[in-house]
Amino acid sequence: MNFNTKNYNYNFIRFIAALMVIISHSFALSLGASSQQYIDSHHLNLININTWGFLAVAVFFFGSGFYIAKSCERNESFLVFLLKRLFKLLPMLILVVLISIFIIGPVFTTLPLKDYFSNILTWKYLLNGILILQHNLPGVFTNNVYMPTVNGALWTLPVEFLCYLFCYIFYKIFKNKDNIVNRIMLVLSVIVILGAFLLQSHISSLYDALCPAISFWLGIQYWINREHLLNIKKPQVLFIASIILFVLVFPVKSLSALAVWICVPYFMFYVMFISKHQHFQKAEILGDCSYCMYLIGFPIQQSIVYVMGGGPINPFINIIIAIIIDIAIALPMHIFIERRVEKLTKKILKKK
Repeated sequence: MNFNTKNYNYNFIRFIAALMVIISHSFALSLGASSQQYIDSHHLNLININTWGFLAVAVFFFGSGFYIAKSCERNESFLVFLLKRLFKLLPMLILVVLISIFIIGPVFTTLPLKDYFSNILTWKYLLNGILILQHNLPGVFTNNVYMPTVNGALWTLPVEFLCYLFCYIFYKIFKNKDNIVNRIMLVLSVIVILGAFLLQSHISSLYDALCPAISFWLGIQYWINREHLLNIKKPQVLFIASIILFVLVFPVKSLSALAVWICVPYFMFYVMFISKHQHFQKAEILGDCSYCMYLIGFPIQQSIVYVMGGGPINPFINIIIAIIIDIAIALPMHIFIERRVEKLTKKILKKK
């Protein structure tokens, strides 16, 4: 199995995850406090649609954990490793932050432009570009039915960056260790997952950050144990079992996290590496722009609600319009900016 070639199936999974983030956000952003009532009355609770965002983030973090662990095995210096990660995360993030300040802000603020640009909150929003979260711009989306958060999706990025650092440190400490250490890590994985699940009501402030970190950790473990996973007899049986278990357990809100952590990693691994077919070559570009879609989806949805009177509005209208606009903006962002940044990064790192 060649893990170095581009995986089109994984790319398409990332695109679907980006769409799921939009779908998950649409109910709270479109309806505010009445979103749960709408979900219950339309029986959307049967598919636990509120948790689709959690599922999508788990998909992103599992994939990151898997491929970052792969990167750590190249024995790169810490500087090279750090630069790669920063060049991947920050350029498009900074672009979206600037778009928010200089386009979204002036268009949607209720303040005079002079007051908007003289407000310290406007310039504090730049801190998002270095992973220090700032949620609001002065006067922007203040009349929306949801809180005036400009981009609520950014909270995962500091968590992801910390996961990168943890992964590098983990490999430096434990690389070349024997199988006993690996088995200890697997046992610790089970303990952490069960502990997070059982204690979630007591550590609610930490739980949101811990959940994606667990998915990232599972990605690391799948990379470490990839050869064993490839040698499982009758993997199709385990694949089908993971789908059935997920369909049965995920709709149960109290068990949805366990369903994601147990079923989704193997489902992804199977589709990515055990399945003999790469089905989505023609949709490659959609997966490539999934990071841009994730970054701009939330402010697009907030803007839609604002234009339609601040809400409440039909969340499915929000979903349809947001997906069209999101893809229309994310594609040129990826083609004309993100790809060039990637090429520039390779040139810079060749000199290191």
